[in-house]
Amino acid sequence: MSYIGAEPTTATFPFDQFSGNGTTTAFTLTYAPASTTSIIVSISGVVQNPNTYSVIGTTLNFSPAPPTGTNNIAVLYLGLPVIGVSSPGNTAFRSAQDFTAVIGQTTFTPTGSYVPGFIDVFRNGARLGSADFTATNGTTVILNNACVAGDLVTLVYFTLSSIVNALPLTGGTVTGSTAFSSTVTMSGAATFTGGAQINSLGVGTTASGTAGEIRATGNITAYYSDDRLKDRLGLIENALDKLMTLDGFYYQANETAQQLGYAVKREVGVSAQQVQAVLPEVVTAAPVDAKYFAVQYTGLVPLLIQAVKELKVEVDKLKDSGVQQ
Repeated sequence: MSYIGAEPTTATFPFDQFSGNGTTTAFTLTYAPASTTSIIVSISGVVQNPNTYSVIGTTLNFSPAPPTGTNNIAVLYLGLPVIGVSSPGNTAFRSAQDFTAVIGQTTFTPTGSYVPGFIDVFRNGARLGSADFTATNGTTVILNNACVAGDLVTLVYFTLSSIVNALPLTGGTVTGSTAFSSTVTMSGAATFTGGAQINSLGVGTTASGTAGEIRATGNITAYYSDDRLKDRLGLIENALDKLMTLDGFYYQANETAQQLGYAVKREVGVSAQQVQAVLPEVVTAAPVDAKYFAVQYTGLVPLLIQAVKELKVEVDKLKDSGVQQ
């Protein structure tokens, strides 16, 4: 599976504890849950009905006040926004399963597997401590003390996926390798500081879906041509002779090219080997496989220009010769 940014990891659910004093009804949470059902609250080991408390921002309110006790109020978060990232945040999964025990029963098997350390066990509404049961193999839970007939045993197990390097909807930075298996539409600017591989690209239009094809509704501008950025090294000499060694011809992909993914269709072009012999600067490695050649066709334009100029000189000489005769 591919991910936007870093691969999701699992981590322990956030957990708050408070000490009741019999009079305090409001407690300040570390995080602001979405609602009362986004947290599990227990007092003295007994899970509370969400209707018995309220949450406003980070304030947890009880009515009446919880009894006196040291760390007797526990709050387990079932999900919270990622710190520093507004979207998409964390995704929490909570699964709960009830069992009605038979006399002497100690082993309980949930329908789904659990991650050791991410499971709570309740017996008749009271949460058991970690020393009261064994839950290490991901498939069964074993109580240390056998049940009596009719005991209600509840297994609550959790999975928390935290996207710690998410791309917010309002923009941001993604690091690491990122793969998209379907169409991606970008309405704003996108900057890639590393390598980017795209199967098919549409600029101002829909991508064709043909591997390696770029479609654009406007001009594609690349490289530079300004004379202020160049130190000239001389004209292309014998341009006409060089041009005469090149063949322009029709062709179609042969069997090797087809194995590399090219379709059989009638095309026009030149031979990279012929071009390399007279103008190697415009021959490069083919993108499909570096052991083959490709021609930068725009680089042939200067050769054509100089060849036409040389031909013009010869034509002018012939004209002058004709006039003199």
